[in-house]
Amino acid sequence: MPRTKNLSHYPARYSELLRECGTLGQRAEVLFDDQRRANSLRGHWFAFIGALKHEARNILRDLPPGKMPSPGEDDILMLTKLAPTVMVTVEARDSGFAVVWQNRERSWQAMALREAIVTTPAPLETTKQLDDIASRLMRVQQQENNDGKDK
Repeated sequence: MPRTKNLSHYPARYSELLRECGTLGQRAEVLFDDQRRANSLRGHWFAFIGALKHEARNILRDLPPGKMPSPGEDDILMLTKLAPTVMVTVEARDSGFAVVWQNRERSWQAMALREAIVTTPAPLETTKQLDDIASRLMRVQQQENNDGKDK
């Protein structure tokens, strides 16, 4: 399949995957024996996303002020907004390589980050030590200044 900016050159299934994974949170997989072919499909997906963004820019550029986009144009604009919510990865499997489409918020990475515990570290003992050293230095410096004035 060609990598082009013309959306008609890409399978309609790509738009369906955006809707299914982006809004419904579904997951889709295609299994390949060859990692090169799996990576190629992933690359083709990103070329589709680029073509979608290109078309959306053209629609917005050519849309007269105050005019609403046609239903087809509105669909392209909506899909462009959904695009960042869908992630595509290539995963190694026992039987080959899977190209996986999923909602970014349902990925294992997002789930792991939701489990992350944010903590505030306790004040370091070294901070207190540094304050003590600074105050002693100030006293020594004041004493030296006072001794110098007496002479």
